[in-house]
Amino acid sequence: MPAPHPPDTAAPAAKVLAALAALRAAQRSPGRHLGLGLAVLAALGVAIGVTPELSLDCPDLNDSAYHLAIALRAREALARGDSPIDFWYPDVALGFPLLRHYQHLPHLFLVGVDQVVGRWLPMAATYRVVLGTLLALFPLATYSALRRCDCPPLVAGCAALVAPLLSTPHLYGLSFESYLWGGSGLYAQLFASVLAPLATAAAYRAVSTGRGVRWAALLCAATFVSQLVYGYIVALSTLALVPLGPQRGRRLARAVLILAACFVIGSYFFVPALRDAELANRSVWEKPEKWNSLGAPSILRYLATGELLDHGRPPVVTAFVGLGLLYALARRDRLGRLFAGLFVLWLLLYFGRPTWGRLLDVLPAGYDLPLHRFIGGVHLFAIPLAGYGLAFVVDCLATPRHWLRIITAAVTLALLLSPALTERAAYLQRSRRWKADAEAALRTNTDWRELLTQLRALGGGRCYVGIPGRAPEYLRVGGIPLTALCLLDGIDTLGFLWIAITWAGDVQVWFDPDNPLHCRTFGVRYLVFDEGRPPPPFARLLSAVGRYRIYQVADASYFGVVDVPFAVPCTKRSVYEVGHAWLHSGLPGADQYPALRIGRYGPPDMPVVDFVAQNTFARAAEGPPERAGRVLRVKDPWSCDVELTRPAAVVRRAAYHAGLRATVDGQDAQVFPVTPGFAAVQVPAGSHLVQFRYEPARRWPWALAGIVAFALVGRFCPRSTGNRTPTQESQAPGSATAA
Repeated sequence: MPAPHPPDTAAPAAKVLAALAALRAAQRSPGRHLGLGLAVLAALGVAIGVTPELSLDCPDLNDSAYHLAIALRAREALARGDSPIDFWYPDVALGFPLLRHYQHLPHLFLVGVDQVVGRWLPMAATYRVVLGTLLALFPLATYSALRRCDCPPLVAGCAALVAPLLSTPHLYGLSFESYLWGGSGLYAQLFASVLAPLATAAAYRAVSTGRGVRWAALLCAATFVSQLVYGYIVALSTLALVPLGPQRGRRLARAVLILAACFVIGSYFFVPALRDAELANRSVWEKPEKWNSLGAPSILRYLATGELLDHGRPPVVTAFVGLGLLYALARRDRLGRLFAGLFVLWLLLYFGRPTWGRLLDVLPAGYDLPLHRFIGGVHLFAIPLAGYGLAFVVDCLATPRHWLRIITAAVTLALLLSPALTERAAYLQRSRRWKADAEAALRTNTDWRELLTQLRALGGGRCYVGIPGRAPEYLRVGGIPLTALCLLDGIDTLGFLWIAITWAGDVQVWFDPDNPLHCRTFGVRYLVFDEGRPPPPFARLLSAVGRYRIYQVADASYFGVVDVPFAVPCTKRSVYEVGHAWLHSGLPGADQYPALRIGRYGPPDMPVVDFVAQNTFARAAEGPPERAGRVLRVKDPWSCDVELTRPAAVVRRAAYHAGLRATVDGQDAQVFPVTPGFAAVQVPAGSHLVQFRYEPARRWPWALAGIVAFALVGRFCPRSTGNRTPTQESQAPGSATAA
């Protein structure tokens, strides 16, 4: 019998020695320090570039005003002892528990920072500091995420350098136009854009090795509750990682486990939002491109002409993305091909419904997704491809000497990126100049401060300060809409739809300040006009503040006594048609407010009449001729005293929500929706005290489940036997093995 062969220990020993040698080579590689240096340089450059604008103490005119106002109201809710993530927000779209349906982590973070520094900094200054910090962190997050994916340091550094240089024609991508004063003010998106690369990198490692599953799930959930679309991008990208490596069964199990744990961790937000999803409106006034995106021809034209990444300059970043794409495919670099595949995937999804039609409805919650925001996925994965292309050019010019290589790389990068650097610097200067002009106008005209003081002291109803598109009425101060200043000051106004999330919000666009019935219907008690605008005859001059005039409508308030003759079945897709037809019928003048039956929301015992355009409400206008009663006194926006001659309903002229509760003389009463989306309660004849309140969702069981899921999810994940990810032996430019 032949003697057994001795065990072969040479091969494992050689592998260990080779791995150690590669590690030492990577540590000695100048690309390691150069890459980190580029990322730090990019962060410092962003901080220096945005500081002049963010140092100006001037209110915002874009969505930054809306996000700051949410944080201010959340801080007030916390001071009252209410939940800062589930409270009634009265100042937009006729009132709504906004954060029950809207991402809240960025605003909660801002409140937390304010609790620490609030003694020294006002919330507005804290917001600007956080905004600038997040802008500077984005290139660092990009570098850290790529290094976590075992991307070579030089590629990661070049990608970090490119990250703040993207430019679009206000397409809501990852560029300064989306965040600064001269742009859109998308604070929640900025917060999510810092988390999304880190979450994707954590998911990549977890799917590849089975390690770090809990952190991948936590980061994915944090991205979801920061900005829903970016959480969606991370989730779909996690599933796309499954076929890009060996052991696909295990990879699929890990990906599913990550996403399941992500849902459970975020279930304290997801479950209430999904349960009441029918209450969150999809506005008819928003452009179709928001929900459907732009279509393949437009997007490919933007890509080919450089507008998708290089608006207003030569397409330098676009060229590096193309070079990186070719390099990844030609060299068969596994990580490069991963980024190329994800870039193409999100480019295809960004085409939207004009290209794919009903196919996109197979995506979870596809109908309610603003598909134009998928540009974020395109940008997220274009950045590392640009890093590959830029690193390839730098690597081709490498020299044996360490110091000479750094100088060569610096000169090369400065020359190649100079068009983008120059254009971005010019944009920052323009944005700062616009803000400085507005600040100067606010200092010159101080009447607006006294106006806000007087409006804040008023009560009993809303204020009207103009609707966009009505130039004489839509008042501005230094380019800043008065509605933005009122929003920041916590003044309940009817006007600009900061977020069109309520059923009644779409109908308020038809408000006519010269129509007394409209003032009564929408609870508008105060009208603010410029001195040159003739007032309506039914309004009484209350005060004159410089060029502004405040008028009062005597019989308008938050409450009304109405009849509810029948219920109209509809969905959130058709509720606007019902509300519009009702407003332009004779029913509001007759104080008839038909109930709305939308899904499980609506009064149970009431005759149902199908909606047929104007005919439905034309027949109902022949109701009881006499008024059912009157409102004696409005105590506050939540309660009133009424006197009824017969049973009727008391309507609160604010948005309906399932979280609303009501009592009549202390006895519980059912709240139900009526046209155009208000809340109402049935009241018997006589004198009564009617009180409404908002009850937050019950979240603690879901939060507890999320904590348990985070603690235990790692134990159920199948792991790989090794510690290395599949791309660790990268041949990308700047890697040790390539060197």
